[in-house]
This record gives sequence, C-alpha cells and structure tokens, in this order.
Amino acid sequence: MHHGIRRPAGFPFTLNNAVDRLLKPEFDAHRTAQTVHPLVADAGLSFVAYNGQELVLWRANRKGASTIHEGYTFCGIVDNVWQDPMDQQLSVVDYKATAKSTPVTFLDSSGAAHHRAYIRQLEFYT
Repeated sequence: MHHGIRRPAGFPFTLNNAVDRLLKPEFDAHRTAQTVHPLVADAGLSFVAYNGQELVLWRANRKGASTIHEGYTFCGIVDNVWQDPMDQQLSVVDYKATAKSTPVTFLDSSGAAHHRAYIRQLEFYT
C-alpha cells in the first residue's frame, strides 16, 4: 500500500461458476416442463423447480430475494427454488462445488470457515 501497489484480485471461483452454468439451464428445462429432476427423484423427493415470475428477480444480480427485519434489509441471490407439489411450500436451493473426492454429507459448524459461511447463508434463506 505504501508504494501504491494494489492487492491482487482473489481467486476466481471457476468450479463454482461452471456448476452454476451447467445446473441452472438443466433445472430450467425441468422448470418449463414441470417435471421432477432425476437427482431430486433419486433423493426420494417429488419437488419441481418453482416457476413463479418472481424467480427472475430472486436470481438477478444486485436484486435477489429480500426481506426487511427490524429495519434492516437482507437480500441474497438464489440459485434455484423448488416447490413441493403436495403443499406448494418453496425451498431455496444453493449449489455448492467442492474439489473433495468424497461427498459432503453435512456441514460442520465447528469446522472449516466455508462450512460456517454456508450454514449462515442457509440460515438466512430459512
């Protein structure tokens, strides 16, 4: 800083961006057809991708889903929203990517910093 050299940019989230670019169009195809995605069915769920007009806003940069709580506005950009056809309840979905060779089956709040950040993000959406 003393010599006027700026801090280097952070690492690009190449893997995360690729996952978003692949999954969003795939789920959008099922959204249009209102069919259950095979991965969702494999998990024993019958959720379909939510097809409401507000999803465009919820997924838009600098817009997102928002709420006001005690005078503070909270907002976040969602990757997807699924709907349970039985009770019409919506579930926010956020895609995460990892370079681990084993599946992530839970988030450890006492573990890695990124797990705590993911938990905080999911709590916000809840």
